[in-house]
Amino acid sequence: MARRDPMWTLGIMLAVALPTVAAAAFTPIRVAGSMAVVALLGIAAHALLRRARDRHRAQAALLHTVLRRFPSPVLVTDPDGNVVLANPAAQDLIGGEPALETFDGRPVRLADLAREGRDTYEARLTRADGSTSDIHIEALPVEGGAGTVWALQDISARRVYEESLHHAAYHDALTGLPNRALLWQHLSSAAADGRPYAVLVVDVDDFRTVNELHGRAVGDEVLTAVAHRLRDAAYAGTRTAPARAVVARLGGDEFAVLLPGADVRAAQRLAPELRAAFDRPFPTSAGRVTVRAAIDVSTTMLADA
Repeated sequence: MARRDPMWTLGIMLAVALPTVAAAAFTPIRVAGSMAVVALLGIAAHALLRRARDRHRAQAALLHTVLRRFPSPVLVTDPDGNVVLANPAAQDLIGGEPALETFDGRPVRLADLAREGRDTYEARLTRADGSTSDIHIEALPVEGGAGTVWALQDISARRVYEESLHHAAYHDALTGLPNRALLWQHLSSAAADGRPYAVLVVDVDDFRTVNELHGRAVGDEVLTAVAHRLRDAAYAGTRTAPARAVVARLGGDEFAVLLPGADVRAAQRLAPELRAAFDRPFPTSAGRVTVRAAIDVSTTMLADA
């Protein structure tokens, strides 16, 4: 038999043994690798969760810091309308347990406002101590229905200013009665209703003499007193009427009394009561002053029919 090359023999042995050796050597490596991957994934997930948690905490801390330092009142409510966060400015505005109402006295809940879907509201806030403020509310819903952010603004001063402007535009500065513009609005409303109405025009006699004898300041006192007496007499005379009388100053020494829904007979019954308001002298800083008045009655065609 021919002698085989030793290298050939070694090659055959390796060829036979290598698969077995490879299986024994590499199988544990594959198992260990799978476990390592799982472990690495777990570590990575934990790190991601920790970073997300830290980021959430950082964002929450930042939000809390911003809201705390934000000068305007801000509330955050959950989906049920419960307040979960109120910055110091909001706490100063609303106090302890506030109540919200519409300006005509109906209760308001933030949850109801959120469901309405409107962006802005105005309401009256009543605090636990009984004090009130008119507030403007802006709603910013949180994505996903998680709640609502509410920005609050105290508009009490603005409303007082607006009301004072409105009052000045439609009321006489001296007597406080409605002026000609407001009387015209009431006349237009009475005419639009299709019902009769009457107007009594009251002209103070010889008022120029009062100014000449006592000065304009005393004349203003007389006009103010006349306005009060006419108003009291008109209100008393229309207490049982369908609509309350409107007493206005037309300017100078002229006044008017509007009787919505009144016929000519009702106007004629009231005229003597208005005239009787001048029977007593008017007290002034210069003493008691006596003036008289002329009263004219005007009614609609419907009232005269």
